[in-house]
Amino acid sequence: MADISRELKTWKEAIHGEDVRDAQIGLSNKLNTEVEKGTTKIASYEASEGQRIHNENARVQAEQERQQATNQAVNRANDASANAEVAYDRLKDTDVSHLVDDIDNINADLTKTVKIFDHEALKTVFNFDNPHTPAGIHRLAGSNTFTNAPSGVDVGWANVLVIRVPGGVLSMQIFPHSANSIYLRSSTITNWTSKGWAKVVTEQGANTFTGRQIMKGSVGVNANSWSDSSLLIQAPYNENSKVRAGFAFDNTGNNAAYLYFDITGQLKLVDNAGNLFEIQMTKIN
Repeated sequence: MADISRELKTWKEAIHGEDVRDAQIGLSNKLNTEVEKGTTKIASYEASEGQRIHNENARVQAEQERQQATNQAVNRANDASANAEVAYDRLKDTDVSHLVDDIDNINADLTKTVKIFDHEALKTVFNFDNPHTPAGIHRLAGSNTFTNAPSGVDVGWANVLVIRVPGGVLSMQIFPHSANSIYLRSSTITNWTSKGWAKVVTEQGANTFTGRQIMKGSVGVNANSWSDSSLLIQAPYNENSKVRAGFAFDNTGNNAAYLYFDITGQLKLVDNAGNLFEIQMTKIN
């Protein structure tokens, strides 16, 4: 409470009119000052109390939202548990042994899908000596995208077809960017790195095979053996009467010859000098 005793005393003891007036003014100023201080305190208190109420309301709302979220999480967990129990009840008496076969079939179908590996985009290195390379088409780029390439083969920007066969058999076919040749390597995984590469040349209609070429077949000896043979060389005699079926021998840089089956039923040979030879045959049946 404001102390105005001094101002009251001055006002009571004033005798002259001027002193009375000054005492009244002093008392009025004192009262006014104290009233303003009280008003400021009340306003400050009201502001503080309002902020406190606001903060309390925000805390209550946050607590309600937290509790609501907790309840929702508990409900979802209960629903998931209930659904799991229902699923278990449905499956526990069900024969699921076929699922293994189904998964195997799905995997088999996936292996039939050709995958494309762009080693430049993937920033990976294709290793020609890696027998565990995944099946698919592998796109090479510069020398930083491959390693252990076949000696003398330009594989930059080539496509490589990798085929994997159940049982551990692997095959790689290289299709170079700069030539019409194809390079082939097929082997088991165990012997992969010791297996050489075969070159197939397709330039100008000629195919060159290097290494051993084995053709297997079971052909009985009779009048139809020619049509069942593993190797059949045909000449379109019905279109051109001058052609004969045969094959050639070439000792490169020395001599060469063409062995052919004439329409007379005789085997004949013509060498690179134009000499014609007839192979004598004796009919035994």
